[in-house]
Amino acid sequence: MRFLTLDEILEINETIYQKSLEDKTVEYSGRTDYTINRHKIEQLIKSVPSTDLVEVATYYLKNLILLQAFPNANHRTAIIAVELFLKYNGHQLRYRNDALLKFHKRSFSFQSKVYGTLEERDTRILKEAPNEFYEYCKKFIEDNLS
Repeated sequence: MRFLTLDEILEINETIYQKSLEDKTVEYSGRTDYTINRHKIEQLIKSVPSTDLVEVATYYLKNLILLQAFPNANHRTAIIAVELFLKYNGHQLRYRNDALLKFHKRSFSFQSKVYGTLEERDTRILKEAPNEFYEYCKKFIEDNLS
């Protein structure tokens, strides 16, 4: 199985940021106020479970969202990271824009319900047992995997 690298995840977020400079419809704020927390992404990379494809994709999606290592675009970075991971391993994530928007909006509800906050999480979440938020992320991947 081909896993993602630190540089690949950083590049995904950088690409989103660069696109925001060119296209004002692409939102990205906070770059001057917050730094990228490379340590969190390094820990994410070191802790990737060597289980099946869906479990790894779910790990990336859930944890990139929750760690909030980037000033902005954490959800978008997570989705693109999952797409890249799946592509490397011979699969695709196919979803309609409305399904992605629904996932994005409902993920906030699950975060709040499971963690009691929408604030960034520390790297201890990388080792936690599957919970309702994890299962929600997993279902999105399973429902849109091809």
